[in-house]
Amino acid sequence: KDYETPSFNLLARVLRPGGRLIATALARHGHRSVVAPYGHRNLGYTEVELKRHASKAGLCDIVVGSGGSESRPPHFRTLWLSASKD
Repeated sequence: KDYETPSFNLLARVLRPGGRLIATALARHGHRSVVAPYGHRNLGYTEVELKRHASKAGLCDIVVGSGGSESRPPHFRTLWLSASKD
């Protein structure tokens, strides 16, 4: 189910022209049992997925990068996204 794109659509709608969206998210992982108690709807994102959601929402100048990893197990890794609105 593609439920993330509507979230990006909302963010793009409320962002002022010339504004910049900065977001963080968990990178794709396989630790379903660890995140289930928190109600996570997915197992993180790939860089390509974040770019796709931002692009579908009409954002531009999209850059995604790695934000680092936890030092403790399960060593979740984060991604960051920067995008702007024309």
